[in-house]
Amino acid sequence: MANRRTSAQVKADQQALKEEYRRVRNNLIRNMHRMEKRGFFFPDKFLPQTPKKITAKSIAKLQALNKDRYKKATDFTKKKGTGEALKKKQASERSKKGARTRKERTNDMGDIYLHNLREHILQHEYENEVATKQLIDILDGYIESSTQTKYNAINHIENNYQELIEAVDTVMRYREGTPAYGCAMTRFYQLLKPNATAEELLNFYDSMGL
Repeated sequence: MANRRTSAQVKADQQALKEEYRRVRNNLIRNMHRMEKRGFFFPDKFLPQTPKKITAKSIAKLQALNKDRYKKATDFTKKKGTGEALKKKQASERSKKGARTRKERTNDMGDIYLHNLREHILQHEYENEVATKQLIDILDGYIESSTQTKYNAINHIENNYQELIEAVDTVMRYREGTPAYGCAMTRFYQLLKPNATAEELLNFYDSMGL
């Protein structure tokens, strides 16, 4: 009976090793296929044949190959060491692409806020036609500015959107040429363009007659 139990246990252990070997091997094969689709090449006989008897050492060998697969792989030149260089290059490209995507999405959200702000200004057109025109001119000039300029200010606009709405409402309460009107218009401009240069501010004051 003791020998039968020992034999059964050995058989069960061997079956467990076979299943683990199959899992690790399939994982390595999947990773190799993914890499090959991305332009990597593997040397001949990189993937060893399945041994007749599976051991823990057989599994460890596959795990080591999987871990070092970029070191062993090459690019199209098939020169040693080019696999890791290609990996770094592709990682850098993915990072840059991700940054561009995030930037574009941020700009899309910024355009929504700018559009809504424009609509809010136009709602006051019959209350104060002069203020409406000047605010729209400022806003449209900003919308037509470079993508980088808008991108740099998006977070500020989103975080201060309600203050911009309130600034518009304040401008509408005053008439052109009054000190209060100038202060309110300046407040709106500075909220819209927090990073305006001294030259931009002077041009704004001149355009407003301040």
